Amino acid sequence: VISEQFDIVYTSGGVLCWLPDIRGWDRVVHSFVKPRGFFYLREIHPILWTLAQDRDDDLMVIDDDYFETGRPRRDDESVVGESRVQTSYGWSHGLGEIVTSLIDAGLRIEFLHEHRTGGDWSWLFNMRQRDDGEWELRQHRDRLPLEYSIRAVREK
Repeated sequence: VISEQFDIVYTSGGVLCWLPDIRGWDRVVHSFVKPRGFFYLREIHPILWTLAQDRDDDLMVIDDDYFETGRPRRDDESVVGESRVQTSYGWSHGLGEIVTSLIDAGLRIEFLHEHRTGGDWSWLFNMRQRDDGEWELRQHRDRLPLEYSIRAVREK
């Protein structure tokens, strides 16, 4: 068990979907940030979890929940090079739910930015990699955010 506190706590992309209880996670984050320290999150935008992934056209179609429902989303994927399917479960957390839970845990939001690019991942069918290594939508890059970032300070 870690009881230490830190000046900076960071969470990278693709973490929050594995958490059934976003409020419990935010209390843990708060406990690790020293007073006057900050928490920084750069995460996959929750709208992307709602989009259908296995399409052979370029339409972006919503086929899953955006807001928390209390029940997990089931994903069945074929494992490359093997004749088996891997099943995983993830939970939806809307951006408002995430921000509000950070505030409720005692952190002050300094900024929330939505980004047109995504880090070093491409899991949407209609993305392209830029020269700087970031990923973006091939078409209509101004229609959807791919990631967001939050900086939140613990004052006490």
